[in-house]
Amino acid sequence: MFALLINCVAEKSNAHSESIISVAFSPDGTKIVSGSNDGKIKVLDSGKLEMLSEKTNAHSKTITSVAFSPDGTKIVSGSVDGTIKVWDSGKLEMLSEKTNAHSNTIISVAFSPDGTKILSGSFDKTIKVWDSDKLKLLSEKTNAHSGLIWSVAFSPDGTKIVSGSEDKTIKVWESGKLEMLSEKTNAHSDVIMSVAFSPDGTKIVSGSYDKTIKVWDSAKLELLSEKTNAHSDHINSMVMSVAFSPDGTKIVSGSRGATIKVWDSGKLELLSEKTNAHSDVVRSVAFSPDGTKIVSGSRDKTIKVWDLESSEFFKVQELVQGVFAHLAGFQAAMPQDYDDDVALFSTIMAQERQALAPARGSTLSETLAASADPRARALASNATASHDESDVPFLLSLLSSVDPAVLEAAADAIWKLAIGGRARAAVHKANGARPLVALLAHKEPRVVRVAAGAVSILALDGAHRTIILASGGAGALAGVLNTGGEREAEQAARATTNLAADDVARTSLIDHSVSAYLAMRLQRRRSPATLREAVCRAIAALASSDGETSARAANEFAEAGGMMALGLEGQLVTIVGVAARPELNGQRGAVVAFHSATGRYHVRLDSGETVALRPNSAAVRAARSLAMHRTTADDLVRLGALPSLISHLGSRTPEIAAASAYALGALATVEAHRPALLSARAVAMLLRCLGEGTDRSVQEPACAALRALALHPAVRAELADARKLGPIVAVLSRGDAQAREAAAGLLGSIALHAQGRRAMLDAGAVPPLIKLLPLRHEPTQEAAARALKNLAFEPDGVTQIAKAGGTQPLVRLLKSGSEALHSAASAALEVLTMEAHSRERVLKATPSWLAPGLAGS
Repeated sequence: MFALLINCVAEKSNAHSESIISVAFSPDGTKIVSGSNDGKIKVLDSGKLEMLSEKTNAHSKTITSVAFSPDGTKIVSGSVDGTIKVWDSGKLEMLSEKTNAHSNTIISVAFSPDGTKILSGSFDKTIKVWDSDKLKLLSEKTNAHSGLIWSVAFSPDGTKIVSGSEDKTIKVWESGKLEMLSEKTNAHSDVIMSVAFSPDGTKIVSGSYDKTIKVWDSAKLELLSEKTNAHSDHINSMVMSVAFSPDGTKIVSGSRGATIKVWDSGKLELLSEKTNAHSDVVRSVAFSPDGTKIVSGSRDKTIKVWDLESSEFFKVQELVQGVFAHLAGFQAAMPQDYDDDVALFSTIMAQERQALAPARGSTLSETLAASADPRARALASNATASHDESDVPFLLSLLSSVDPAVLEAAADAIWKLAIGGRARAAVHKANGARPLVALLAHKEPRVVRVAAGAVSILALDGAHRTIILASGGAGALAGVLNTGGEREAEQAARATTNLAADDVARTSLIDHSVSAYLAMRLQRRRSPATLREAVCRAIAALASSDGETSARAANEFAEAGGMMALGLEGQLVTIVGVAARPELNGQRGAVVAFHSATGRYHVRLDSGETVALRPNSAAVRAARSLAMHRTTADDLVRLGALPSLISHLGSRTPEIAAASAYALGALATVEAHRPALLSARAVAMLLRCLGEGTDRSVQEPACAALRALALHPAVRAELADARKLGPIVAVLSRGDAQAREAAAGLLGSIALHAQGRRAMLDAGAVPPLIKLLPLRHEPTQEAAARALKNLAFEPDGVTQIAKAGGTQPLVRLLKSGSEALHSAASAALEVLTMEAHSRERVLKATPSWLAPGLAGS
């Protein structure tokens, strides 16, 4: 077997400000077009990747697909915003546009070979064909698949269309009326991410999240060849993009594991590869028209051009099991004689680097798992004993000469290996028994039994020595949520919550539309309360950050109808999660009262019956995450969730009250939401959260929410009252560090206006603010200094600050070494000494050793 190294001949780092989703060559090979999460389209010279033209704000959301027309004069783009646009390829001037072309994300677009039509596939499960001039709809196929459509393509003669979907199915359609010609169900075991016709139209290639590449006969969709674990069996080795070469003899593939590979299109034998081609997911790959180059676009914001023609071949070794492990730029291969050592090669240097000897008299069989952590590389192998009676799997460290740690159980396969800090974890399946997990830290293995099933997601937290597992991977979790029983779905939801803590796992879950399945599961009537709670916790975890990936999870949850199913619709509610009376689940009613003492709603049902129900607390936690994203935040307000969230501020469970405060704070950052919050009496309830005896964990989000609301003039006027400011001032003395920081920041905002400053002085805010200045918590110190600066604009404020000894800690902050604290303290002292009479007042109250420095400042 021979391997071919791929040479990078051009690279454009930071080609976009966010992930690059789609790249394509022009028909003459001189240009490359790219589309990105940043909403921009760029055209680059394919030689040196110099930018030729750019269109900012080409779409309002992520651009998912771009393609040149056959004559190279036009570019088509599709986006998450549901819009298709056609551009002049020279200056990127828009020629035509179709808004609301689909009701959900447009994931794939393509020109027909004659350039007269445009094909689009969408998450709305629809395929459409458009006139390329005016984007007039020519034909469409609704419910073309039962799952999200991920890829569509024309055949070379334009008479057929192929589509690949989340439902694991490949379909071939007649391009005119979109009548189905052939179908392959269960073509893969997971989402089909990419499909393409061969140049002669006789074959179709497909790449999938199941890490497999397959080649099919295009007429009957009979399997011609396949490559399992095409990019290794690592969790990140899902195939993201595939394409045929112009002569049809090769296939290029890109993976989540940042690897690019080139295959013989006949038997799918590996011809060339580039590990670590990018520093993040390879989202899109394509051949140049002459077949000598490949372009790749990645989540690392980089575009690269690779040259195949000048690469050198070198012999690796005759293989029986094939290449079986890739880690940190190295490649391991299994020799034909099992007695031989496993050879480790560098795919960068093209030479043998190190041999792995068998341990404890055992010989090595095919390695099934590997870690690519560059700080602690390791292989896990199944061993056949030559001196022992039983098979014992073990770990081999490539960077250590110590004896390999041996797992304390007989097993027939190691499935996964994870490295975290100084800890290692391996999963293996025992003969006729449940899988076992061995946690190895400081050479002391600890075996933990887990649920039945092949464990294929393993996340290891090296700091806390914890293992997170899921059976079957993200695709399997999505399938269980979609079609599994209630118990299995609850387990899948709980696994989703745990896995969402890992960035890679969370992205995989969202890529598999788990959030949409959570929404669908939540809408099922009479679901057990424990299942509904698990689902709400799962969506809360998936949408818990303010990044684009979490926003996508929130949007998909909303688009699948999840917002209504949360049961937070204010005065009109859907009964959800009632364990004691499951027959009420799914019924609708009106809230007639909420008793904070008992934490129960009194709801009058459509039947006339009035029932007392506990709120769905998990839904409040979900609302906290969903409120961070504009689309779902708008939905919460539109559905009337504010009364519900505000009522939860009075919950006797601190976690629920804090989640409500966080949600309201996120909603209040949007100017359009503030009037609705005011009319729902949010300010009064948030102030109650600051009263004596309230839990400290609620105080910080309540102050943050009030600070956002204080941007509204009516709220500033309402808070310009010493009695209402009393609870806020009290937090400065009895809150924790985060609550004190939030309270000081809120008071600083209030002190921007004269009426608010006078109320703060009347409420005695100056002494507790000064007491915060010596604390060793920089954000709190800065917030206190800026609040005092604002108060110093009042003559009485200068007097109170001077009498309370505020100048001394402010001057000390000048010497703190922190630029932020120096700036805040300087600003405060500048205002304090602005007028001659106030400067004299301050100097009189200042210790003699500080006075000269203060006068100079």
